Amino acid sequence: MAKDKQYQITNTFWSIFHSLLRLEDNKESATRARSNCMWLSGELNIIRRVLLGIEPTIIGIVHNHWISNQEAPSLAIIEDWLETSPNAEVEEALTEYKELRDSLRHHEQEDLGALLNRKSEEARRFKMDDLITNMKLINSVGVEIKKGKKTDHLKGPDDAVKYLIQKLDNNSIDIGNTITHGSVQDSGNILSDLYASIKRKDSSKRKIDCGLTTFDNHISFRKGHFVGVLGFAGQRKTSFCRSWLYNAALQGLNGLHISLEQKFEEEIVMYYIIHSHHPKWGGRFNITVKAFDDGLLTKAEEDFLFNEVVPDFEQNVPGKIIIRQPTEGMTWEAIKTLAEITDRVTPLDIFLIDYLTLCDVSGYGNEKERHNENIQDAKRFALNFRNGEGILLITPVQGNRDGYDKAAKNEGRWDMSGVYNYSEFDKSIDVMTYVFLDDDLVADGQIIMGTCKSRRSDDLKPHKNAINCAVGYVSNLRKHAKDDQIIDDIIEDL
Repeated sequence: MAKDKQYQITNTFWSIFHSLLRLEDNKESATRARSNCMWLSGELNIIRRVLLGIEPTIIGIVHNHWISNQEAPSLAIIEDWLETSPNAEVEEALTEYKELRDSLRHHEQEDLGALLNRKSEEARRFKMDDLITNMKLINSVGVEIKKGKKTDHLKGPDDAVKYLIQKLDNNSIDIGNTITHGSVQDSGNILSDLYASIKRKDSSKRKIDCGLTTFDNHISFRKGHFVGVLGFAGQRKTSFCRSWLYNAALQGLNGLHISLEQKFEEEIVMYYIIHSHHPKWGGRFNITVKAFDDGLLTKAEEDFLFNEVVPDFEQNVPGKIIIRQPTEGMTWEAIKTLAEITDRVTPLDIFLIDYLTLCDVSGYGNEKERHNENIQDAKRFALNFRNGEGILLITPVQGNRDGYDKAAKNEGRWDMSGVYNYSEFDKSIDVMTYVFLDDDLVADGQIIMGTCKSRRSDDLKPHKNAINCAVGYVSNLRKHAKDDQIIDDIIEDL
């Protein structure tokens, strides 16, 4: 096995440890430490996942004393424990702690969540650095990896990639959700900072418009939200999702598109062709996906697409759209880690996975239960992404035939009973939008949309938007001159 780097305990860990200890003969510190040890018990599963090296042993000593005695230990008690159960690594670490002790402060329970967030980020960074170091060793000199009685020799770039994928599938970097705590009475500054960020409408804003006026006026789609797009097969669910990522990029936001149904090259074509229909071009050409795929573009259309549209997308669309097409059999755990790795290079605001229920769950027992667990975890992932900042996570949701037939008789309105197979969507989703098409709507270039679940607003009634099925783009339905003026204003701004 590639040799792990030696892990150095950070001041963040020592701050947490220091806050769990009581001072001898100090009633006030005993009360504070007791409260902090109660926090430790409540968050122990998460804390264990962010501890490295000898840290779990040190925290284990504290926790065992708390469970046995219902009181926080002092440093003297931990030293007494070491006399009966010697541990050279712990003793060496505590020597380091004693040198730092006077520079550390005793945190209240409300502060420990922020410290845990910081510890989580430090652990992620260390694991990532260690992973990269091992990949370099495999690529250059090779390493021995023991698997039970078997030893594998890994060397070269192919084995380095296999090692990376194995680590991703084993969830070796994703070390869990972050936790934040605090009292309402002490959080006025957080509220004011949040509101100031919203008013500035800067690149870190939480609200992410989908580009459809009726939706955006009715619902505030935000980072931390898990949004589904419900519809029957072939109803252009992914077209709406793709249009959303494109419109987010026009807002200056960055999106990740994980495609489990189409190739990387096919998705690139879609986005460039969507951009060729932006109002700024004045409808000069009607380039379609089929014409491109069949090689039937005219010379003028080719010149327009390759010499004007593509350079304009690359240079003038302020946000980025990053497409990833994982290899077959990618798990939800691996895809989450891929999103986090991407975020380190390009900070992400919106994340489309097409579809979440296409993730590989083979070998994990009951497949339906595993998919429901992934759906539940997707909400937690959206909420806790990047140390609690959150990300807008969207995915198409397959509808059943009965749901489609019911919608056809009810002005195109879907309800949650139309979700195919996976009941967890009803519990975990923040907003469930829907799409409905029939032959007449397609002929008119229109699509019915609405919501059948929204945690923070009333459901949006069925209404029509425009759809160009030959392009795969959903946009506002232009009804009157006022809409034309809005479009003209957008073009002028761009």
